[in-house]
Amino acid sequence: MKTKNTASKKRIPKISNTKKPEAISFEEWQTILRQQFSTEQKFSIKNIGSHKVYSDFEVRNPLTKRVYKVAIRSQTTGLNFCSCPDFKVNNLGTCKHIEHVFNFIKSKKNLVKILNEGLERDYSSVTLKYGNERKIVLRVGRYNANEIKKLANTFFDKDFILKEEGLKNFEKFIDKVKRLDPQFRCYPDALEYILNEREKQNRKKCCKTISRMEYTAAH
Repeated sequence: MKTKNTASKKRIPKISNTKKPEAISFEEWQTILRQQFSTEQKFSIKNIGSHKVYSDFEVRNPLTKRVYKVAIRSQTTGLNFCSCPDFKVNNLGTCKHIEHVFNFIKSKKNLVKILNEGLERDYSSVTLKYGNERKIVLRVGRYNANEIKKLANTFFDKDFILKEEGLKNFEKFIDKVKRLDPQFRCYPDALEYILNEREKQNRKKCCKTISRMEYTAAH
């Protein structure tokens, strides 16, 4: 069902988009600007998932005709996702499209109740947490939860953040966790991040090896 956002617009104090207020950090300023922009846009929202709140949404700009996918996974900043270019590079963990979807949800009493109840899924998943420092996070579902938590000890820390060991041996984790939970999901942006980080590490090792060889040859 396609829904036009008719959310009652909560008044957010207007902040300059050219000069940062002294009392807040750069990240806070940029986040507030996106919250501000989100109330000024006339996007339309379409829930394309299977849950009323914790779902995938299409956010369409009727003027530009651009459509972006927003995934609402949590009220925790950084765990949600948007396919827009700004979200990928701003290191804030949010964007005006995500904020717009939250505006819509929070304008509906029945949806606010569902939002605040949270959602524990049957399946476990690995997701990328966005922010100044990006992290790979394991979210443990209900199915075989205790066994998956035991498995996670080797690859993730106590907060279920991927460790160095997990980064190097992620395929081993995937192989083992899928035996415990056939519905397990690793989201594409998380997998892309893991592969890129491993490539960076391999390049560093290669550069160090070449430097040592050059030093040996010179002496």
